[in-house]
Amino acid sequence: MYRVNKQFDFQAAHVLSKHPGLCRFPHGHNYKVEITLTAQELDENNMVCDFQALKIILSECLDQLDHSILLNSSDLAGRKSQENNPRCHLFENKDPTSEVLAETIFHFLQDRLGKRIVHSSSGIEYKINPSAKLEKVRLWETPTAWAEYQP
Repeated sequence: MYRVNKQFDFQAAHVLSKHPGLCRFPHGHNYKVEITLTAQELDENNMVCDFQALKIILSECLDQLDHSILLNSSDLAGRKSQENNPRCHLFENKDPTSEVLAETIFHFLQDRLGKRIVHSSSGIEYKINPSAKLEKVRLWETPTAWAEYQP
């Protein structure tokens, strides 16, 4: 089996409305996302997945989260304070914890990889190895704390 890993960074603020301590107030993080893919066989380019294809796909997701505020949709006070903020991203009845973010990114990436073709902004087509499987997403909230989602 082959395994590849790629890392990405983004910055965002979040509010953990259910938290008993200071995390219930808006605060930000420099997140690091690690994506791990596996494959039984390499593709015609001798790869599990082209790293550029991963970058294109994940950018579609992380560009929405980068420099945004992440809120629980049931946090009415938080929603009210951000009603005119186009960079507000709501999570349906869930606090946007690292665990929830890792799961969200996993499902986005898994769906997008399933389409098996990615196009760059310059029109280059990347084919996704049919053998490639998304193994896990690890999300670092701080240099010493991470959450991982792996179904």
